[in-house]
Amino acid sequence: MRMVRSTTVAPPPVVLNIIGLFAMSGPYPAGLSYLLAALLAVQHVNIDPSILPNHKLQINAYNTNCSQAQGLDAFYKEVYNPNRTSILALGGTCSHVTEATAAVANLRNMLQLSYSAVSPHLSNQDLFPSFFRVMTPEQNLTHARVELFRAFNWTRVFVIYQDYKLFSTLFESIQRDLQNESIEVKDEMLISTSVLKLKVDTLKVYDSEDGDSDQAWYKKVVWLLPSFFDHHWMNFTGDAKCTPHKIRQASNKIAAITINRAVKNDIPEEFQHMYGRGSKYYDPNSLYAEHRSPEAYDAVWAIAYALNNTLTSLRKNDPSMGLGNISFHNNTFFQLLKSHMQNVTFDALSGPFSFNARGERTPGILISRFLNGKVPVDGVHTERRLVRIDCRIKVCFWVIACAGVLVTVALLIFNITRRKHK
Repeated sequence: MRMVRSTTVAPPPVVLNIIGLFAMSGPYPAGLSYLLAALLAVQHVNIDPSILPNHKLQINAYNTNCSQAQGLDAFYKEVYNPNRTSILALGGTCSHVTEATAAVANLRNMLQLSYSAVSPHLSNQDLFPSFFRVMTPEQNLTHARVELFRAFNWTRVFVIYQDYKLFSTLFESIQRDLQNESIEVKDEMLISTSVLKLKVDTLKVYDSEDGDSDQAWYKKVVWLLPSFFDHHWMNFTGDAKCTPHKIRQASNKIAAITINRAVKNDIPEEFQHMYGRGSKYYDPNSLYAEHRSPEAYDAVWAIAYALNNTLTSLRKNDPSMGLGNISFHNNTFFQLLKSHMQNVTFDALSGPFSFNARGERTPGILISRFLNGKVPVDGVHTERRLVRIDCRIKVCFWVIACAGVLVTVALLIFNITRRKHK
């Protein structure tokens, strides 16, 4: 009699497709650093048995070239791909691309989570109700700027920004917030590459009103940089005459309001090998170096936790339910996934992670690198003081004045009495 052994073959895991939008070329090619970290996070999620059992994440990445047209093209290719259905979108790198795709994602009942976009416009929940982001938008740091201004008794500022939509929108938001705090925006300067030298000359004029020499005009300026500046931004001037040394010399008084990225101690070993010192991706002189990557890594884990909690909710009524059994973009599933994304909280690679009511992360704020000890002022100040003269000095002057009067009278009398003498 022959014994037949029966074996049970586990079904293949359900693939959860994610639209990946990364600017790996173009004016802001930071997408490669983000993509490597996102793919590493996908690998870690897929081998974790406690997260999304019998499911696996897959990022279908596209290079948006920091272009709205290419970003929308990539988004629509995935939305209308007959071979797979994407559950949500990750990205994009550039804010203006993210604005375009987030508006379309909402129409498709699809969530979008960005690891990089900082545009104030994206905070409008009426326009982008299905949008979340890991990077804190710059206008959320204005209260830290106000506290810094108050600490040094500054009430006047000069704002310089480039002719991009992101920066002009940001300026309007910051200007409004500063004026509400009785801080005067003394002037603004919109710059472009073609008129950069003219604008710098204008700044010299503003700063030289008290007669300082042209060589020292920059020594009185305190530069307050936005949080999204790269660590090594001053090494990339694009002008042979404007060397990194000159940039450091001009920015001798500098402060930065930044996000406090409290990177946790137990960093994954693969992450250290990929981005740590000595790795093939580590480049201390790179404009888009390893410090960007934790946000993308954490974004993937936020997606995984939201999907896992959604799956848990669905299985309360039907234990056999899987994410492959439902239509991703019907309103019921969309609202369920959105609520779980809103409530995601975990100890992320870049520190404690959670979203506020607008779907924005609110980490700690760090004010760093204030140099030269002496507190700078925000302009030329005129002070009126009442100075009291010492009584001894006054008596001396009175004696001298009286003596002078007596000598004058004596000489006058002598002149009158002796006027007939020749």
